[in-house]
Amino acid sequence: MALDCKQLKQKYKELLSEKEKFVLEYEKFKNGEGNLKWEDLKELKSRLEKNIKETLELLRYSGIICDSLKRLGKMNGVIISEIKDSHYNNSGDLVGRIKIGNNWYPFQGDIIVMKIAGQDFGDVDNIHSRANGDLAGRVKVAGKWYPFHGNTIVRQIAGQDFDDVYYIHTQSNGDFAGTVKVAGKWYPFHGDTIVEQIAGQDFEEVLNIHTQPNGDLAGYVAIDEFKLIKRQFIFDGEKYVFVDEINKEETT
Repeated sequence: MALDCKQLKQKYKELLSEKEKFVLEYEKFKNGEGNLKWEDLKELKSRLEKNIKETLELLRYSGIICDSLKRLGKMNGVIISEIKDSHYNNSGDLVGRIKIGNNWYPFQGDIIVMKIAGQDFGDVDNIHSRANGDLAGRVKVAGKWYPFHGNTIVRQIAGQDFDDVYYIHTQSNGDFAGTVKVAGKWYPFHGDTIVEQIAGQDFEEVLNIHTQPNGDLAGYVAIDEFKLIKRQFIFDGEKYVFVDEINKEETT
């Protein structure tokens, strides 16, 4: 979740103004001065109230986050301009990554993490909380992305060096999972296993990798069947579903 607190404050003011305008239109209608028909007014009122209720609930929640960020910035002597990956951990602390100047840093409660494993870093992403309370995600050190958890940077997967990682998340058993780029090619991985084939087939691309409740990896892969045409698949564990078949079902 990405938040810009100044924009949220402005949006909140705009919604209140919109609501006030509707009330004025309603009063005009009651006095026979409005241009709207009764059916139009009822529909507008119903839609407006629904949108306002949903949006105000979001903005109130976001306002709590913005207040927390203001306090966090004051405690650490910094100005925080944006937050992403925001969530609450098992201890009830607000967690995520915040933007200070042009740089992103993980934070947890009142603590801003400026170094990981004693090292400076250029960026962080995929920030989440593990069951033990550790922060985890991916971190960019000396221009290269690595998974990290707590104060540990993972520099090899399955005993291999890698070029990049993405979609980093933690499975219920505590293992990391996501995608890893080895020798210029992307593969799904979980724990210390790099998945080089799915359902006995090679693949060319992997996207949107995540873990299902039963522990299976799932996502999107592309297979070059017969070396002639690339077909897109959704995979779930060791099963494939053709994307074009899904699209066909949606249109029938």
